[in-house]
Amino acid sequence: MHELVSRLKRAILAGMALGPVVCAASGPLPPYDDARQAELSLQFGRADTMFRYGATAVDTRVDQASVFVRQRFGGSLHLGMLGGATALAQTGSAATAGLTLDGYHAGLTLEIEFVTQRSFALFGSVGYVYQSVKSSRDMQSVDLSWDEWRARLGAALALGPVRVFGGAARGSIDGIERTTGTINQTARFSARGSTRAFGGLDLRVDPDGYIGIERRGGIDEGFLIYFRRRF
Repeated sequence: MHELVSRLKRAILAGMALGPVVCAASGPLPPYDDARQAELSLQFGRADTMFRYGATAVDTRVDQASVFVRQRFGGSLHLGMLGGATALAQTGSAATAGLTLDGYHAGLTLEIEFVTQRSFALFGSVGYVYQSVKSSRDMQSVDLSWDEWRARLGAALALGPVRVFGGAARGSIDGIERTTGTINQTARFSARGSTRAFGGLDLRVDPDGYIGIERRGGIDEGFLIYFRRRF
C-alpha cells in the first residue's frame, strides 16, 4: 500500500505539470480529526469559459447541480464519483444562439493527502468529467459533448471551525458539436488554460457536516457552493 500511495503522489504531481483543470471535487479533504470514511456532497456551480472552434472563440456559460460521493482508502487516498445536471448557454454561436442546452455530467476524482496536521493540510487531485447537453428548434437539433481532464494542488489552514483553502489548478476541454436536421454538420472545440488559482472557505457546522464556497479561475472561471455530510 505504501508503494501504491507513493506512485499515486508522483502521478498527481506529474498531472499538475503536464496539462491544462479545476477539480470536480469541492473544497479540501476532511480535516485532521474527522475519522469518517465516506461523504456525500450536494454542489451547485457556475463557470464561464471560452470554447474555441478553430480560430473562432465562443463565450460559454455552464451551470451544474451535482451529487458527489467520496470514499477514503488507506488513510490518505480518496476516490470520488460525481454526477448531475448541466445547462449550457453560448454567445456568438450560430448553432446555439438563443438556446439553453440541457444535459448531464459524470466523472471520477482521485485525491491524496500529502500532509495532514491539526491546523494545516496539503492535498492534490486528478480527475475526469464527461458532459453532454442538447436542444432543438425549428427542425434543427444541436448536441455538445466534451471531456474535461482535471488536476490541482492545494493547502488548507484551520482556524477553529473554519478552514481557509486554496492552491493552483489546470484543466483542458476537448469536445464535439453535432448539428442535425435541415443542416447537418460536425465541429470540434476545445479550451486550454494556464495554471490559475482557486480558493475558498469551508465551515464545519456540526461534527459531521460542512458547508463551503469556492472561487475558481482558469478555463472555467466561476464559483461553487457545497453542502457536505460525512459518514
